[in-house]
Amino acid sequence: MSAWPDWLKVIQLSPRFLFGLFVLGVMFLLLPDCAADFLGFTSIRTQYRGFVGIGTLAALIFCAVQLFPLAVKSIRRRQARNQTLASLDSLSVEERLLLAYCFFRGQKTVTLRFVDGVARALVAKGLLVAATGAGSILEWPFTHAAR
Repeated sequence: MSAWPDWLKVIQLSPRFLFGLFVLGVMFLLLPDCAADFLGFTSIRTQYRGFVGIGTLAALIFCAVQLFPLAVKSIRRRQARNQTLASLDSLSVEERLLLAYCFFRGQKTVTLRFVDGVARALVAKGLLVAATGAGSILEWPFTHAAR
């Protein structure tokens, strides 16, 4: 059994720990010689500088690779929120009242008639989602659209 599969588990560390490994590697490589002598790792640093440099660079790259999807998700969420806020100006009074009711009550789902005009208009604008499946035409759940 080799230790290679165990070493690959470092890739799965959270970005916080990978960034910490990167900072530790940079400190190890860039620490002045007098401080390295005092701490007692001058000979280790000169002998393994290449390996530490590669490990430090790998930690930074794996950290960035893990943070990239989070950054994209955050940007998309912000764009959707801005788009939703911009669409509030186009709402009728009844549509605003229905959304205000949902927000005031703190509920994401409201039960209305399936053919309710206000709910259907909000579905068309992408602010509500009508539940799928079979049910009563008088009590149909509409849920706040999560963008």
